[in-house]
Amino acid sequence: IAPPPKAAPRAPAKRRGPALRVTLHVSKVYDGEETVFVHDAKTLSRFDAEQEAKKALAKAGFKYFVVDSIVQVD
Repeated sequence: IAPPPKAAPRAPAKRRGPALRVTLHVSKVYDGEETVFVHDAKTLSRFDAEQEAKKALAKAGFKYFVVDSIVQVD
């Protein structure tokens, strides 16, 4: 018996629906050098998007931040 044919590899799933892009100025030390941190959240809640971004930058080792903007992207 021949083995069943293998399925073709799938392309990565594209994001569906709107999302929010959170842009923050972040630093690892107080009054240190600031860098721009961008996080795309798959939610329409501005609060939830900001919370997701805070978790992501904490994971990246940043401690201090200022929210620059939260805009909807399609």
